[in-house]
Amino acid sequence: MTLLIRILAIVPALMFLGIWLQWVFMPAEAAKALGMPLLAVPEASTQIGDLGAFFLVTGGMAAFAQLPGKAHWFYPPAWLLLAAAGMRTAAWLTDHAEFATQHVISEIVIAAVLVAAARRLGAHH
Repeated sequence: MTLLIRILAIVPALMFLGIWLQWVFMPAEAAKALGMPLLAVPEASTQIGDLGAFFLVTGGMAAFAQLPGKAHWFYPPAWLLLAAAGMRTAAWLTDHAEFATQHVISEIVIAAVLVAAARRLGAHH
């Protein structure tokens, strides 16, 4: 079971780090993959910086949490994902966006996996 939870937790970490690299080297493709255009200068700096940071920190912390004795580091990326799901829901509730069902569900599921990893792997160290 421990190996399974490690695998389930490293997959999103690697995915997020891959998306971060896209924001660094291919920002137009990264934006397109998220269903948005790459903004023009100077707004692109905020878009690339903020979204790149989101994916770097989320993936980096989830990867770092794999190290022995560091399972508690799964909690911050889980909180960040839940905050993103909450903000998407708030955008919908305030009529600023359509409800992004697929994204909200993904964020909640990945956050749940990270919390489960924190609990399971933290208990083994």
